[in-house]
Amino acid sequence: MARKLSKANIALIFFSAILLLLVYAQIQYQTQMWSDTEPSYAIHADKLTEKPANYFALSNPDQYVLKVIDDEENYVIVHYDETQIDELTRQYGTNNVEYNGSYYTIGIAFVDSFPPTTLPYILAGFVISVSAIIILSIFQVVKRYKQPTK
Repeated sequence: MARKLSKANIALIFFSAILLLLVYAQIQYQTQMWSDTEPSYAIHADKLTEKPANYFALSNPDQYVLKVIDDEENYVIVHYDETQIDELTRQYGTNNVEYNGSYYTIGIAFVDSFPPTTLPYILAGFVISVSAIIILSIFQVVKRYKQPTK
């Protein structure tokens, strides 16, 4: 004869399954977090009206610097190893560049990488599931010990 599960046992199984899924989601988040939090730059260029006192010639800019110089985009977010503009500005000691007879100042800012919006939900679900499992287990134990012996 098949034993029928009580509502408390079904709830316990449900919260245990949710807990396992949340642990899996947290592991996925942790493994992906390192690739998402590597340094990135926001690159911006402003055209200068006069020749600056200190500048360097930019003969072959990468595609990202070229986009902001040509006003294709206001700024570009780029992974730190996809551009050399930061190394060039440190090497020459200035952010002023000359490209095709025009002068620009290149702004470089570090961009923070924030955790995904799902992280608080994962943590909240984890806390709720663990709390529900503990509460249901306590009720089951209390219910079992309150039953009269036959």
